[in-house]
Amino acid sequence: VVAEVALEVVAEAVVIPEAIEVPETIVKTREAKMSTRGIYVQDMELLQTVFQVGTYFDFVINAETKTVTVIPTDVKGKNTVSKRKMKDVTKPVIDIRRKSVLETFNGCDNLVVTIFENRIEIAGQIA
Repeated sequence: VVAEVALEVVAEAVVIPEAIEVPETIVKTREAKMSTRGIYVQDMELLQTVFQVGTYFDFVINAETKTVTVIPTDVKGKNTVSKRKMKDVTKPVIDIRRKSVLETFNGCDNLVVTIFENRIEIAGQIA
């Protein structure tokens, strides 16, 4: 005996949640003195980021907001994360000596360096 089964298809609206924004993790924030030479970041916390010794980075200047954002890149020949050995630890070093970067901070009294896992933001501040 074959039983007939009637299937009823009910169209229901499926609600797909919007993309959930995951807050970026700030590894460290600190103040830095202005320099006439450039930007130099050698914090131990860089070991917790993508900026490892020998990797490459680039930077984006925003003169309007007086910020420089350091970003990782795969492009060989760009800036390279260097190193500084202190005791038993080798720290990554970001060293940017460009006139265009220094001009970004004209008129600023100090800098605020914010290290994220995937970028570094340097912002000029006026007292």
